[in-house]
Amino acid sequence: MPYFSIIRHTPGLRIAGLALLLFGAYAASVHPFQSLIGIQQIGLSPADYALVMVLASAVSVSSSVLLGIWGDRLAQRRALVIATTSVGTLGLALMLLVPSRASFVICHGIAVPITASLYGQYFALIRLSLTPRPEARTAVVTALRSCMSGSFLAALVVWNAYLRQGGELMHIYAGAFAVSAVTTLAMLLWWPRDGQAHWQDEPSGLTLMDALAEMARPAIRWRLLFMGAISSVTTLLGMLLPLIFAASPTRTPGDGALYWGIVAGWEVPVMLALPLWGRHLSRSRLITLGGLGYGCHLVLMQWLVDSPAVWGLTLLGGASGAVIFSLQISYLQDLLHERPGTAVALLAVQKLAGDLMASAAFALGAAWGGYHVTALLGGALGCLGAFSLMLADRHAEPQARNAGQADVAG
Repeated sequence: MPYFSIIRHTPGLRIAGLALLLFGAYAASVHPFQSLIGIQQIGLSPADYALVMVLASAVSVSSSVLLGIWGDRLAQRRALVIATTSVGTLGLALMLLVPSRASFVICHGIAVPITASLYGQYFALIRLSLTPRPEARTAVVTALRSCMSGSFLAALVVWNAYLRQGGELMHIYAGAFAVSAVTTLAMLLWWPRDGQAHWQDEPSGLTLMDALAEMARPAIRWRLLFMGAISSVTTLLGMLLPLIFAASPTRTPGDGALYWGIVAGWEVPVMLALPLWGRHLSRSRLITLGGLGYGCHLVLMQWLVDSPAVWGLTLLGGASGAVIFSLQISYLQDLLHERPGTAVALLAVQKLAGDLMASAAFALGAAWGGYHVTALLGGALGCLGAFSLMLADRHAEPQARNAGQADVAG
């Protein structure tokens, strides 16, 4: 595949690929087990844990937006990235050395959410590195995003095997700390020095309010809302999947974990094949199909959970998720193409919008009739967001649509 040659010969893309590999392993070490650790190991009540997650969400979104704007304003991204990954490393060290309620709040409520903003910074680096090759942008982004999915799945398999063998749950902090420390060292050694890269990264000079005003333009605001509706289905799946499988008389919680793992496993090959699909469909149409597919997947899963056919749905879920997770990055970047840092901060805003919609759908579904109603609401929300996005982009300039199609094809 030609985009692997581009990655291999571009220093900024190589370090971004390594960073995403490490980020996937880091995320698999921290996020899947934090509720068990917080409640069962540290002793937080469910209500207290929920408050920590609210704090984490607020910190994650605000830090992503502020760091993205600050990076564009000064064009000094290297120091921001090193400082950000150092914060995460210190937070994990605190939990590793002094596990307590206060340490948990500092680590999972502040340090880890700040580190989450690195995700956007990595894709800002990818966009800057591809300045001479804009036609390959989405193909390269998709390939590099698959690195994160692959390492996330691999690390999760390793941790599950370790815990099944009787390993100590708190040992995940040793693994997460090691990954975070290696990331910090890699950023120190290889992240391009400001002003010495092969691209022009001019400071925007925009104040915080000016940058926020750019993000709030109607054309951007509505598309963020539509993309948030699509991504809300992925959030709802995470909420509903273990509950639906646990409620089934023929399934076990282990079946739910296996289902989730197979879905994640399908994402990697589909992401790698996306540039081939992009030769026939525009990026916006692919995202629309991804949203429709994920919405249908959520609805069908709760009807087929007791049937062997449910395992066939993993392909639909993995393919739809791969399209959404990979193409949304370049789509949102193009909404603010002159502000690479601020543009990727839109990912955090979109996720917040999607999480709020998912929470509302979950609450309404629980009040009106349970998991089945919730799944129907979530599927309808995803399909509505997909159709709305397609309609919004129908009014774009033909040149922009054609550029997006070429971009996907790479």
